[in-house]
Formats: sequence, structure tokens, C-alpha cells
Amino acid sequence: MLCFFHLTDGQEVIADEKGMMVRDLDQARTQAMLAVNEFCAEADDQSDEWGNWRLEVVNEAGETLFAIPLSDHVRTARRFI
Repeated sequence: MLCFFHLTDGQEVIADEKGMMVRDLDQARTQAMLAVNEFCAEADDQSDEWGNWRLEVVNEAGETLFAIPLSDHVRTARRFI
């Protein structure tokens, strides 16, 4: 299945235009967590700005499959730096 990984704060959206093929929802969750962890580690100096954002995983029909809030992950990444 083709999934898109959009960042949003509910008003602004940073859209994933390309998407990623995954075999199932479990693989989509794994890829989403990898993306969130990598993003939060790189965004450390701006972590407060991303606290209200989330990664929404959307299917080809535009339906949100699940969302991961960045807030918990930003705090975790900051602790290890």
C-alpha cells in the first residue's frame, strides 16, 4: 500500500508528495517512527517550535491511518543530546 507521511500542526501542512510503498500498517508505523525520531534529532535547536506538530500517515484515498505527535519525541531527543 502507498502511504504518505505529512507533518502538520492542524493549520499548516508539510506534505509528503512522493509517499512510500509499505506492505502493511505495521511497516507504515515502523517507517513513521524512524522518520519522527530522525526528524526530532535533527530539529533539536528548534524543538519548541515543533511541539504542537504531528506526523500523519495517510493512504492513497487521503484517509488518515494514524498520527504520531512530535511532542513526546522532541522531549526524548533533547534528553539524549
